Parts: sequence; structure tokens; C-alpha cells
Amino acid sequence: MSFHIQPFSPFGLLNRTIDDWFQGGFQELLAGDPTASIPAANITETESSWHIDLAAPGFNKADFEITAQKNQLVIKGQTQTEQHRESDKLLRREFQFSNFVRRFTLPELADLENISATYLDGVLHIELPRKVDSVVNTQRNIPVG
Repeated sequence: MSFHIQPFSPFGLLNRTIDDWFQGGFQELLAGDPTASIPAANITETESSWHIDLAAPGFNKADFEITAQKNQLVIKGQTQTEQHRESDKLLRREFQFSNFVRRFTLPELADLENISATYLDGVLHIELPRKVDSVVNTQRNIPVG
């Protein structure tokens, strides 16, 4: 038994970064929003659904806007800016507030009517169920004729 270890390639990282830009982040950077950032996402799949976990610490539930239309899932996050009295002299500002937009292309089998989202411990969890009649059997025996 043998296996092959893929050598490190800086082009792999570059390709993933470019893919992320064109999935939505690049347009925000070009728009000149200095607080735009792209939160990291993990996407997993089960037989009945897809799951997107988005690392977005420092947000509240009300800071998110999630829309699904046609084949796009758009996730926007915007934290509120810090308010201080005009009479206060600001000596140092280290709080950062950020905005982001992530776009994901949805599979045709995604059930847009039953997408759900929760936010817990800095992670936005989105469940994209498959359409009921589209659950695919992942194993099939093929007879040899």
C-alpha cells in the first residue's frame, strides 16, 4: 500500500483566495470599504443537507442578513459602530467594527424554503436541506451482464 503526499504549492492558496474574492469579497474590497473582511467558512454535506459554518465573532444575531434567491445564498454582516458622547475626548481607539458579504452558489437540489440559521459562540450555522424527493442513495450495486 502506498500513498502520495501532495507537496505544498503557493498556487493552491492563491487559487482559493481568488475564488473567495470572486464569491463576493473582491467586489467589497474594490468598493473601498475599509472594514470589509471575509470570514472563514466550513462547508459540510450529509445525505439530507449541507451545512455552512461561518466564523463571525463579535456579532449579534441582529447583525446578520441572510437571503436566498435562485442559486445564490448571500450572507451580510454589519456590526454597529461605537457611540460616544461628543464631550468625551477619545484618547485611543482599538475597537474594530467590521462588515462583510459572502456569496455561495447553491446546488439545484437545495430546498430554499427550509433554510435555517443559528448564531452561537461566534459561529453562524446555516443548514441547507435537500429537497425531499432529491435524497440520493450514495451506494448502488451495478450488475455485470
